[in-house]
Amino acid sequence: MNILVFGGTQFLGRHFVELALQKGHTLTLVQRGQTGADLFPSVPRILLNRRESLDSIPTEGWDAVVDFSAYLVKDVTKVIERLPDIPHYVLISTISVYDLDQIQDRPNESSAVIQLPDESVEEINAETYGGLKAAIERIARDHYGDRLMVIRPGIVIGPYDHTNRFHQWIKACAEEEELAGPPRLDQPFQGIDGRDLGAFCLSQVEQGTSGTANVVGDQTTLGEILREARRQAGRSESITEGTSERPMLLPADGSRDLIFQCSDTEALKRGLKRRPYAETIADVRAELGV
Repeated sequence: MNILVFGGTQFLGRHFVELALQKGHTLTLVQRGQTGADLFPSVPRILLNRRESLDSIPTEGWDAVVDFSAYLVKDVTKVIERLPDIPHYVLISTISVYDLDQIQDRPNESSAVIQLPDESVEEINAETYGGLKAAIERIARDHYGDRLMVIRPGIVIGPYDHTNRFHQWIKACAEEEELAGPPRLDQPFQGIDGRDLGAFCLSQVEQGTSGTANVVGDQTTLGEILREARRQAGRSESITEGTSERPMLLPADGSRDLIFQCSDTEALKRGLKRRPYAETIADVRAELGV
C-alpha cells in the first residue's frame, strides 16, 4: 500500500512507521522536520507546516492517509481541501473526547463527547484538547463518511515515549527506596503499549475499516503497575499512598475515574492484541537502563 503519514517520527507514529516498513508498505511522511530527522532515511518526506499550506502534497496515488498530528480544526479542514477524494483516512483521536459530566458508565464509542463553545480556538490545553479532537472527528466524518476510521487511544505507554509520563513512575520504582505513591493505589489504569496501538492502526489501514474504536489497555490499577515495577527492580519495600504529583493521576474523589475505564469491546472485535503490562514495564526499564 502507498500510505501518506502526517507525523510518524515520534512515539506512536514511529512505531507505526517501523511496522509498516517491515511489512513492505510504501510510506511518505508529512512533517515539519523538527524531530526524528535521522529516522527512516529511505522514506520520502514532505516538509511543511500543515497549518499553512498542503499544496506540495500530491493529490492522487494514495491508498490511505494516516493522521497522527491533527490537533486543531484547521488541521483536518486543510486535509479535506487538499485530499477530498482519498479512499481511506485514519484519524488518531483520543479518549479525552468523552464528556465525563454526561456519562454514567464505561465510555464507549457512542458516549457523549465534549462540545466546545468555540471550535476555532487554537490554544491546545487541558480545557480544549478533548473538545478540539471531538470537533475534528465530526468534521472528518461529515466529509469522508465510511472512508473514515477514528482511533481513540487511551494513555499510551512503552518505548519511545517522549512525554515521560509512564517512564517517571518506572524509574522511581527502581531507584527510590521509599516510594511516595499516588493518593489512591486502587486508582483505575488503562495504558496501551504504543507498539500494540501502532499494530492496530496498521491493521485498520490494511483492512480499509471505517467507524470508531477506543484502543485502551487491560483494566488494572496504578498500584498494580507500580508493584510489578518494584518486583522487577528487586525492591521489596512497600508502596504507600501519598501525595505524589507525578503524571497519570486522577482526582482523589474518583470523579474522573471513567477516563481510565473505557470500553475496549470494539477494538477487541477488530483484532486488537495487547501484551502484558509486565512486558511493557520490562522494556521501559531496559530503555531507561534501570
